Formats: sequence, structure tokens, C-alpha cells
Amino acid sequence: MLVIGQQVGIAMVPLCCDKRDVAQLYLLALEEGIARDHVCRLIKQSGLAAAAGAVSPHWPWPIRLQTLGHVRIECDGAPIPTKRKQSRKPLDMLHLLAIAGDRGMPVAHICMALWPDSDGDAARKSFDNTLHRLRKLLGGERHVLLHSGNLSLNHGTCWTDLAALNACMLESAALDKACTVAQLTGLAERVLGLCQGELLPGRNDLPEVLGARDRIRSKFLRLMLSLGSKLEHAGEQNEAMLLYQCLIEQQPLAEEAYRSLIRCHLALGHRAEAFEIYRRCRHHLSVVLNLAPSSETEVLVAPLRALQAAASMRPPEPRAQGSAP
Repeated sequence: MLVIGQQVGIAMVPLCCDKRDVAQLYLLALEEGIARDHVCRLIKQSGLAAAAGAVSPHWPWPIRLQTLGHVRIECDGAPIPTKRKQSRKPLDMLHLLAIAGDRGMPVAHICMALWPDSDGDAARKSFDNTLHRLRKLLGGERHVLLHSGNLSLNHGTCWTDLAALNACMLESAALDKACTVAQLTGLAERVLGLCQGELLPGRNDLPEVLGARDRIRSKFLRLMLSLGSKLEHAGEQNEAMLLYQCLIEQQPLAEEAYRSLIRCHLALGHRAEAFEIYRRCRHHLSVVLNLAPSSETEVLVAPLRALQAAASMRPPEPRAQGSAP
């Protein structure tokens, strides 16, 4: 139906269809690669919001917000310019809403976070003014919703990397033992594509950002370890090792990631490589945190220590007769 519509240049969707059903139909078509250009054009022409919970990169999102590793805001595919003299408050409000996710954030909480030294009336006036400027920056009121004293992004028109990361978490939890290696590696690639670094780098002035940064770091660690473990159980140690190496590059103090990488090397008989990973782990923990590896890590590498000790006690091999001194 959509392919025929593309050929003749019309929508080819029954008028009686509910908008939510149409959104699901279009999302399925985009995910399956069916008439993508035509479907995106129909979505933009109708102003159709994405289905609840959708985070597909193929959907033509009016607003896209990246917060992990670098900050970028796009409106209809073009980056939103920010002037140096422009107040940061609208962007601060946008970042708080991205962190809050689907549940949004109470107006009182936003006022306390952004105007802690203002009284109630002054803070509310600043809130109303900042909300107006944020909506103007994003190109419309429909992107930021105020309902019953709660402010939130419209996740039918706004894509955020944090929402996409949460969707990956749910997808990983739903994977069963019958999942394929391609599913696991594909999901891992998407997660690594989303998590390019810490949340809102350089923004250390908002306590909400600092708290969310720790939560996301922990969430990313758990997700990658879970995917790596599934790959190990599928006998794909090499794929798991690549995943753990990427994890360590982003979180060089994640001791559990080092242990997982050591375990893979040991399973493949790579004793020297396993001990070198242990030494790297020990070095980072000592230099940065002034800590020694945990007992769990030490137990894992104990056989390697014993082999090294035995090798050091072995007498040197005698030289062959006639060899040079």
C-alpha cells in the first residue's frame, strides 16, 4: 500500500485510521526499509507524532538532542545555533527535561534547580519566561508539554539519546537464551554509538546533572557487561572481548570489565594477555583511586601468579657443547 502510494504520490492510508495506528504502521515501514522517503514525507506533512516508546533513528524527528559525549540539538535535521550572549537557562531547562525522561519534572523542582536564590513568585516568573524562550528555540509549543504542574519533553516529537539508551536497556532485558549473536552484537553497536562519553560534559554546576551522570555510567556498565556475558555463554569470546575492551576505554576504572576480559583470555588459553590485563587494572586502580584489585580479581589471576612463580624458580637450561660462552 505504501509502495503504491509512493508511486502515485498519495498517502494511501484509510481516513478512518486512528493516528496512533498510522504512527505504528509508518514506524514499521521505516524499520523494514519500505518506502522510507515517502513515509518520512508523509510524517512531516501531517505533523504526526511518533508512537509511544518509539526511538527509531529512521523516524524524521523534528527535534533531536544528544547529551552523551557531546551536546547537539537539531531542529528538522539542522543544528540549532546558540549565541554566546544568549542566556543558558533555556538550554539548562532542556537538559533537565532530557534527564527526567518520560516522567518529566515538577515545575517546583525546576525552579529550585535553576533559580535557587529566588522566592516563589520571582522563580515562577523566570520559569514562564524561560519556558517561552525554550519553546521558541525548538520551534513550537508542542515539543515541551506543561500539564498539572509537571513539565516534560514531548517524546512523540523529540528524540534523545538518553531515551534511546533506556530502550536498549529494555531490549537487552527482554533477550532470551535463544537470541542470536547478531542480535547481541547489533545491540552492543547501538549502545556504543549512543554512549560517546559522559553526560553533558563540562556541566558540573547542576547537581541533577552530576547525579544523572553517575546513574548513566552505572547503567551503561551493567548493560555492556550483560551483553558481554551473553556473548560468552554463546561461545563468542572474541566478540565479548571486543565489547569489554570498548567498555574499558570508556570506563578505565571498571574493575568488573577487566575481570570479564581476563576471563575471556583465560578461556582461550591466552595466559600472558590475561596477566597483562590484570597489570593494567592494578595500575589504574592504584594510580587513580589508591586501591588494590579486589579479592575476586586476585582469585581469578592466582593460577597465573603460581605459573609465573614456578617459571622463575626453574633452573636455566644447560648450554649445548661447543656453544659460544
